[in-house]
Amino acid sequence: VAAPTLILHDPGERVVPFAAAENLARIVGARLVEAPKSGHLPYVSRPAECLAAIDPFLADVAAAESRR
Repeated sequence: VAAPTLILHDPGERVVPFAAAENLARIVGARLVEAPKSGHLPYVSRPAECLAAIDPFLADVAAAESRR
């Protein structure tokens, strides 16, 4: 994956274990953010917390792009 990537994942997720998110983040160089108690669809169950993680991620991406 060549694009900046953010992974939001609930450590208590039962469908996809947190270790899988950790491995994926390590493989693709993604930023992994824990989203506790958000279940399988954090953007549905906890939208405010998701935005709180997405906004600084996008700001960091924009800042990195402007330095190029």
